[in-house]
Amino acid sequence: MSGGYSSQAAEFTDLEVSPGSLDFVDVPLLAALGSTFSGDSHLALTLPQSGGFNEVEFNMAANFWGCPFNFGNTVLGPNGNLVNCGTYVRQGIAHLVDKKLFAQYEPDLSSPSAGIFAVPIDNPLSANGTLPTPNACGWDLSFGETGSNCVVGTPNPHGQYYTGGTAYHLAPATGATSLNWLQNNPSPDFCAGAWDIMTGLNSAWSGAVAPGLGVSMVSQPGGGFPYSSSSYWTFTSSTNCQLNPCCGSNEFNAIAHITNNPVKFFIRTDNPALQMLGQSYAEAMCAVWSGSFVASNGHDGCTLVAPPCCHGNFMDILETTLGNRQAFQGFLTSTGSSPNTNWGMFTAGAGGFVPPNPFEDESEHVGEVAKALQPDPFDTDLYFGFNSQFVSGISSVKQANNGACSNAAVPSGGASNYMWLCNSSYDNISGLMESAPCFSSTGSGNDPVPGQSTPNFASCLGGPVSGTCTSTSICTAVSAGYQAEDNFGQGAYTIPVYSTSVAYGYLLCAFSNNVCTPSNSWTNVINSQGTYNYFNWLNARNGAPRISGTIRQGFVGVVPSVNPYVATTPQEFALMASVYDSLFVADPYNDNQFVNWMTENTQTLTSVSYNSGGLNGPPLGTAMTYRFTLRPDLTFQDGRPVTSYDVAFSYLSLFSQGALLGETLAAMTGITILSPQVFDVSVNSKGVFVLPSITSVPILSARYWTSALPSDWGSAVGACSTSSCPDVQFTLSGTTVKCTGACTSFSTQASSATKLMTVNTADLSATFDPIKSQDFVGSGPWECGSVTGVGNGVCTPSSQGGAGNGQSSYTLTAFQNYFRSSQRLALYLWSGESDTNAIGPAVAVGSCFNVAGNLSGPCGHYQQGAGNPGSGTPVSVGTVGNVDIFFNLNWLAPFEWTTSPPGGIAPLTPTLPILYGPGTTFTPSPGPSSCTTPNNFYDC
Repeated sequence: MSGGYSSQAAEFTDLEVSPGSLDFVDVPLLAALGSTFSGDSHLALTLPQSGGFNEVEFNMAANFWGCPFNFGNTVLGPNGNLVNCGTYVRQGIAHLVDKKLFAQYEPDLSSPSAGIFAVPIDNPLSANGTLPTPNACGWDLSFGETGSNCVVGTPNPHGQYYTGGTAYHLAPATGATSLNWLQNNPSPDFCAGAWDIMTGLNSAWSGAVAPGLGVSMVSQPGGGFPYSSSSYWTFTSSTNCQLNPCCGSNEFNAIAHITNNPVKFFIRTDNPALQMLGQSYAEAMCAVWSGSFVASNGHDGCTLVAPPCCHGNFMDILETTLGNRQAFQGFLTSTGSSPNTNWGMFTAGAGGFVPPNPFEDESEHVGEVAKALQPDPFDTDLYFGFNSQFVSGISSVKQANNGACSNAAVPSGGASNYMWLCNSSYDNISGLMESAPCFSSTGSGNDPVPGQSTPNFASCLGGPVSGTCTSTSICTAVSAGYQAEDNFGQGAYTIPVYSTSVAYGYLLCAFSNNVCTPSNSWTNVINSQGTYNYFNWLNARNGAPRISGTIRQGFVGVVPSVNPYVATTPQEFALMASVYDSLFVADPYNDNQFVNWMTENTQTLTSVSYNSGGLNGPPLGTAMTYRFTLRPDLTFQDGRPVTSYDVAFSYLSLFSQGALLGETLAAMTGITILSPQVFDVSVNSKGVFVLPSITSVPILSARYWTSALPSDWGSAVGACSTSSCPDVQFTLSGTTVKCTGACTSFSTQASSATKLMTVNTADLSATFDPIKSQDFVGSGPWECGSVTGVGNGVCTPSSQGGAGNGQSSYTLTAFQNYFRSSQRLALYLWSGESDTNAIGPAVAVGSCFNVAGNLSGPCGHYQQGAGNPGSGTPVSVGTVGNVDIFFNLNWLAPFEWTTSPPGGIAPLTPTLPILYGPGTTFTPSPGPSSCTTPNNFYDC
């Protein structure tokens, strides 16, 4: 993995210029390169796919020009009344750029030859989902809209009722400077935006929700502005909607409010379209106060602005900072006494924080209800991104201390809700969406339907719901999700701008080849949210790559940390996804389907009782329990087995410490361990999103992270592995682990069960380096250097002295004993085992034990092939073990590979596939009479 690139353009230069330093990149193709990739036979393009959403985000703990956003809530005005200044200000800013024209004409968003295009959006979700979009025409507190787009919208950008770009948009922009998507002064939207900003500031300064003591317009439109429909407004040569602090006795007070609270805008430069988006909003905001679009390239902001009538006074309006995504300090959320306010606005999107991590994509149900679901994990953003349970739960912001944020939030240096949005109304409706026990209506009630002017809402009980969803109405996830979108849009908590269709480029074959052929090209490339993904690194192969036996993957920037407790960037998550596994994984070609990855069995239990350990039942507050059985062939890269205790440690520590990778465990009430392979995860909700959320968390090898000694961990696990231990249950009280049941069984003389299950606090530091400390050991397909019993080896350049944090280059090696390797699959297929034919192979191999070799006899199959190499080798204990290890195992559970495999995977037929492993090819038997060299074939 090679990084250090400052931008998309720099990374693509190393890919497309001979001899080519990369095979794959981590960012979408730049639109300007579409024709280059289409015209060079050495380069390849993936099919177009959704590229996520892009938006302008606000820090809800910030103060804009004297208006405190107060975490997305009203504030107490000077007259003692509650005022909504933050909503007015954000809605005003939203008016200043025409999202429809930006998506259509921004040059970096369109390349027809590559299938790249963008569409405007009004909600923080990608286009092409399944959740209908709200009627946005009534969102603005001052200016309602009318027209054909004032209906429930479809998420399909090619559908009849696609309404993206309707919110805070009264008329098409006429352009300003050279940017045709800027709303000029004067125009309906520029003047509406200025009015909203003015109204918000005046309410915060003077308590009057109207112009008065604070700010006014230089010369507002006629035609009944602002109280009539925008179609009646009139504009003359003297109309000027620039804002002006009044030049009376309040002049200096108004200017002080503004100058003491300038907006701090971080504009990303590693994505050209996002840089242009930031420049556009910066220029428009400056024009509201200065009368001219002066923020040159977004570099200078507007910091010395002279008000129209106050000579000798200057205002600090907007301070801009330019940098790549990794330079943005907002992701590093405060764990101190107050939120960080070193930023106010941020251009977020592609290659950024959406979705927050590769494990979090898994936000749809599986198991019994998988086939009943319609796709789209919209809860990932609407719940985990913006519900206040996922802010950094420092004491001062919690409701228990008269703050606005959820009491369930825990302090975190990398919280997913880094915007500090803590609105109880939004928390309630997004929480109802997350806990909804059904996805959509199956009864007489109807969910919102595109084209409706007034939406329907439905209950999981089968009937209609009138008005706002409540805990007693039990709305469907779609109905509650629609209301969450509507609530979010009315608050203008962010400004969603566009969603993209993107393609990814890669090096098909080395430039030194005259012609690319199947033997010298990359094949079996997995394109799932780009080629920068776990399954591509598992599946892609090239018989003659540029560097033998090597995939060269590029990434923008560096990997700040390889510590799972502090990771916040896509680069960090991708590296960790290579080393750590999770219980379930999403099908890369259908992210609504989930496969039992580390587990061989998953049960859904509405009630549980325990037979040992003195437990009375599941933890307090449990609504549902999921029982998991780990695959028996799971091992970490150091050779030690993966156990239920490792899962429990990973879940308890990652969630309690506020790690971003653990936030999807919000519904967990506790974990009960029944054996080293069987454990229960209890949850407080029967929601359809819960199971894939709790199974998306990386599983760590606890011995490297526990606060106890590694030897104590090994002793405790070993004792419960050789002799059955009674049931033990672990719960959390804040960051403290609590133990119930047979706690002394899982312990040592020196370490209690709770100490074993608690992470070493020294390992939580942002400066802690797991690679340098030899703690970077997982069960995944790739390992760091040569892993031994004491930990990982070296996988960063020798010049770095073994350091792992902050590096731009990592060399990972295939884990030879990976439980889902090609070699392991060959052995599984040879065994004949499955959940539909469990007894037959087990009986057959047992009956062949020690029988003399006879390849043409009934034991011939088990006397050769992958599980018993040789030619007529008698079945041994090892041979029997190679069958029994897969007893009753379904490789792709809950799907059946032969009849109904997950999307993108061909049905398994008697003609088995050729399998490729590191340096090895596994070939199926050519037939009973042709398998004359058994060691060359895996299924003789």
